[in-house]
Amino acid sequence: MGTRGSPEETASETVYRYWRQYGGRGHATYLRHYHVFKVLARVLKKGKWYYHCQWVGYSDTRQDTTLEPPKKVMRIAKDVLAEFEASRVAGNQNNLAANP
Repeated sequence: MGTRGSPEETASETVYRYWRQYGGRGHATYLRHYHVFKVLARVLKKGKWYYHCQWVGYSDTRQDTTLEPPKKVMRIAKDVLAEFEASRVAGNQNNLAANP
């Protein structure tokens, strides 16, 4: 029997469409704190490493994602980062990007 993912994983477009009709998740909920949903890549930019992050309630498009310094991601999303690094080390995905 398979496991069920979060709504963002199983019905992402429906969730994003829902939030867009209200002007975005932050606008609709007045929340000021954002949570990392997924680390998409490790990026080398101008000689420094960053993590390309997707945020809860937002799509994985360039306009909705951000590059964040490793210290910040480690502080705010340790589990998400550990999951990303484990999959990267295992070779499950190619996560090295030059400049997204």
